Amino acid sequence: VVHAVNPAANALGIGWVFANRVQWQMGQPWQMQMAILHLIEGGALDRHPDLKVGFFEGDVGWLAHWLGRMEATYDKFALLKKQHERRPIETFRDQCWISGEPADLGLRSTIDLVGPERVVFGSDWPHMDGAWPDPIAIIRDRDDLSEEMRRAMLIDGPAALFGVDIDQLMGHLGAGWSLDALSSTLTGMLPEGYRPAVGTAPG
Repeated sequence: VVHAVNPAANALGIGWVFANRVQWQMGQPWQMQMAILHLIEGGALDRHPDLKVGFFEGDVGWLAHWLGRMEATYDKFALLKKQHERRPIETFRDQCWISGEPADLGLRSTIDLVGPERVVFGSDWPHMDGAWPDPIAIIRDRDDLSEEMRRAMLIDGPAALFGVDIDQLMGHLGAGWSLDALSSTLTGMLPEGYRPAVGTAPG
């Protein structure tokens, strides 16, 4: 799993300009983009077809644009560069996952491009740049996601990435758990009706 490092690093240049939380929030997607570029364009995923890679905590809305730009670049510079066995979008769909925060405006477009089983739930909760106030409730209440999409993000995608045997897991959970349960029945992480006061910190 690829995770962003300190986006204030001088290599990105933004640490000199934004000496505050902005450097974290805005710097993380850049690192995910470069990691995807290196792994796909560098051919690592072609050389290791069984390798599975997750890109976590950098949001997801930019992925459709980034993979689309890589696809266009393959065509524009076809005579100037080595051609890989697969296109960037196909490569991502075959071997990669990305975590998506529940309120990300580009979540649905990313799901439409790479498939819901390649976008796994992520909240970064309870960090201040995470999904508030309740990431489970946010994903449950999004009207642009189907039941199948929610299930893929919450169960099937993570299980495929980390090699979790769902049937075996269910055997350990005992009574009260069901794979047939609908996401609309999720109670969320916080007590019903809870709303934090404006300006209060997590916890």
